[in-house]
Amino acid sequence: MKNMIFLLLLFASIIAHSATYYISPTGNDTSGNGSISSPWFTLNKAWTVIAAGDVIYMRGGTYAYNSTQVLTGKNGTSSNRILVTAYANEKPIVTKQTPFTYHNRNFTSLIFISANYITISKLELTGFTQQDIYLWMPICLHTANNCIIQDLKVHHNGNGIRVTEASGGNLIVNCDIHDNHDPVSSTPYDDCDGVNIDYIPAGNTNTIRGCRIYYNADDGVDLWRNNGIAVVDHCWIWGHGYAENHTTEVGNGNAIKLGETTTTDAAVRRIITNNLMFL
Repeated sequence: MKNMIFLLLLFASIIAHSATYYISPTGNDTSGNGSISSPWFTLNKAWTVIAAGDVIYMRGGTYAYNSTQVLTGKNGTSSNRILVTAYANEKPIVTKQTPFTYHNRNFTSLIFISANYITISKLELTGFTQQDIYLWMPICLHTANNCIIQDLKVHHNGNGIRVTEASGGNLIVNCDIHDNHDPVSSTPYDDCDGVNIDYIPAGNTNTIRGCRIYYNADDGVDLWRNNGIAVVDHCWIWGHGYAENHTTEVGNGNAIKLGETTTTDAAVRRIITNNLMFL
C-alpha cells in the first residue's frame, strides 16, 4: 500500500509540473502571460519558460515572424516530450516578415531546433522564400535527437525540411513537402530538396515515414554525406527537378539521392521500403 501511495504521489507531482502555454497571431510577448485569454506571439517567448512535458498550443491564423524561432537549450524526455502543436482544429500558418533576421547564416531557418525529445505537429510552414544564395529552410534540426516532425505542410519555401550534423533518432512522419525552390542559389535550383538528412555521423538513425514529397527543385530526399542509417518508408515521392512551372527542367531530379558517404565499410546505411516513386 505504501508503495502504491508513493507512486500515485510521484505521478501527481509529474502532472503538476507540466504546463500548457498559448501563442496567437494577435498575441503579445510583453503584455501576455501565455494563457489562452492572454497569449504570447512568438515561440521564442514561450521557449523561455518551457520545460519537459509542457505543451505550446498555436492558435489559428498567420504568424509573420521577423526573426528565427530558436528552440534550443530546453529538452523533453522519452516520457515527457515538449509538444508544439495546433490548438484544437485550428490552422496555424508560419511565415516571415521582410526584413528577416536569421539566427545562423549557415542554417537560415524559420524554426531552428537544437534540442531533444521535441514534437512539432500540425503546422503549415510557407513563404520562407530564398532571399540570397543561401538555403532558406522553414525548419532545421541541428544536433537534435529523438524529435518528431509530424503532420506538417511545408511548401513554397527556399528549401524543405533539413536534419543535419549530430542528429539521430528523429522521425519525419505524415508531412506534405512540396513546391520548394531556390532560384537564386549560386547554381539556381541545384540545392533545394524536399528533405535533407545530411552530414550525419555513423551510428545515428533518422526516419522519413508516410510523407508526400513532390515538386521540389532538386531532389525529393537527399542523404548527402550521411554516414548514419536513413530509413525512407511508405512515402510518395514524385515530380522533382523542375522549376516553379513544373515543366522547365532544373536541379538533379532524383526521387531519393542515396548520397555519398565518407566511410568505406560495407555496413547497410539506407533502408528504402514500400515507397511509390515516379517522375
